[in-house]
Amino acid sequence: MSYERLDKYLEDHLPELLEDLAQLVSINSEKAEAEDEMPFGRGNAACSATAAKIAEKCGLKVRNYENYVVTADLAPDAPKGVDILAHLDVVPAGDGWTVTDPFTMKVANGRAYGRGTADDKGPAVCVLYAMRAIRALELPLHKNARLILGADEECGGADLDYYFERETSAPFSLSPDAEFPMINIEKGGLHSGFHSDVSVAESCPRVLSISGGLKINVIPDKAETKVQGLTEKDVMNVVSALPDMHGIGVSCETKGDIVTIRVTGATGHASEPQRACNAVTALLRILAELPLSPAPIHQQIAAAAAMFPHGDYFGSALGVDLADEISGRTVLSLTICSFSPEKGFDAMFDCRACVSSNDENTTHVIYDRFRAAGLEPRIEKTMYEPHHIPEESALVQTLLDVYEGMTGNRPKPLCIGGGTYVHDIENGIAFGCGFEGLDNRLHAADEFITLEQLLFTCKIYARTILAFCGD
Repeated sequence: MSYERLDKYLEDHLPELLEDLAQLVSINSEKAEAEDEMPFGRGNAACSATAAKIAEKCGLKVRNYENYVVTADLAPDAPKGVDILAHLDVVPAGDGWTVTDPFTMKVANGRAYGRGTADDKGPAVCVLYAMRAIRALELPLHKNARLILGADEECGGADLDYYFERETSAPFSLSPDAEFPMINIEKGGLHSGFHSDVSVAESCPRVLSISGGLKINVIPDKAETKVQGLTEKDVMNVVSALPDMHGIGVSCETKGDIVTIRVTGATGHASEPQRACNAVTALLRILAELPLSPAPIHQQIAAAAAMFPHGDYFGSALGVDLADEISGRTVLSLTICSFSPEKGFDAMFDCRACVSSNDENTTHVIYDRFRAAGLEPRIEKTMYEPHHIPEESALVQTLLDVYEGMTGNRPKPLCIGGGTYVHDIENGIAFGCGFEGLDNRLHAADEFITLEQLLFTCKIYARTILAFCGD
């Protein structure tokens, strides 16, 4: 079939799409404390309500599942065809924004900037407009396409748990929350950490506190510690002697006999730690080299620094650096770390494990290392399984057909560090909307999506819906 009318409709409605996206971006939908009928906080509920209004404007049948998810059906009376899963929650805005306030979308130089533009409000609106175009042009359908707009993708997945306790999935599921051409292999992984009730050392020099990291799946760009009994010169002499600290900034502030050490790096997603610069591991490296008193807390800090050395992206020091031909290499990052007299010594890590990894060769190895250092697993849990849709499957081949029809290219599907929105869904594939070589600054300051991405995603999802649900 010819897609000229479909493409023109989407091109003509791009200004309206941007207006709707700006509405969603203006709402801070970071997960917050639950309130009555708002399981993920007031901002999340407001964002879901706004998305529901946009979907209704697009002519879709909308249902709100108690602010866990909102669904939008294109052909509600037809049998299930395809589910498309996008999410409206966002990671914390953080600091360092230069183009615009994170919750005020700005279009400049062919890009729309703001928190959630690329992850995942922009792709969600693209799917809504693809469905709108199909409905407006009255293109025939014999199966339903359902957009599922979740609200807890970034912090645990309770949204989909709630939904799938009440509904079954369609024969095929897609998510525009990754990269084109598609992701057919997602690594397994482990989100866990350690804890110790250790207290502050009795003698100086000593560490009084540590803080760093916001989310387990985000490489921290800031970390801070307070040390008593050393001078700024003592600290900076150690820092200047450390190799392999490229990209790390260190500053000190003294009040009385207490030095506050602040470390800065570069944030990024935990699935690609080599593209960021981890402030927490840099801080632990510094503390491990300082001439601290021989106390249990200082021994444990040194142990943590040895298990998670700065610049070790693959769990080599923990003994879990594994790889295979299907999925590549395990990646692992310490992303949250804290110490206080009241709460002890805590840390959390994000591990994206290759397909050949399992509890025996990864989880148990890590936990044994923790215990040997006097640290107990903070959340003793098993790995989540990898997700693999064979390339020869009907799902992959249909998507490749659509992609080739749009671009003239038929590339190989991709393998990533695990954990897309369809990771736990049978016959689920992440399909777009990232472009190869384009860093949309996901989970970082100045997040953006290009207008080219927006239009491409609209057009290819319209074609995809027709491929699965059309006559």
